[in-house]
Amino acid sequence: MDRKEELTNVKPLYNNQHQGWEPMDELIQDHVCEALWRNQKLDSTEIEVSVHRGCITLNGKVDGDNSKHEAENCVRVVPGVMEIKNNLTFRH
Repeated sequence: MDRKEELTNVKPLYNNQHQGWEPMDELIQDHVCEALWRNQKLDSTEIEVSVHRGCITLNGKVDGDNSKHEAENCVRVVPGVMEIKNNLTFRH
């Protein structure tokens, strides 16, 4: 199955095996990375993404303030994202 098929056959982002409904972090991380990679306004080659219970942490370097905000806005629309910690810094 190629990446396009994977994205069209998306599994639910939540399960109820723990306390209530909990985001499935691995799947959310895949979707966040895909969204960053597809964003043509952003060079995401130095962005690292970690996820814990739907809280996204962005670490790494981007070109400037606009890119930092673009990365956050891009991630915000991914289903399952509850919170974003944007620790991106600027390339020198």
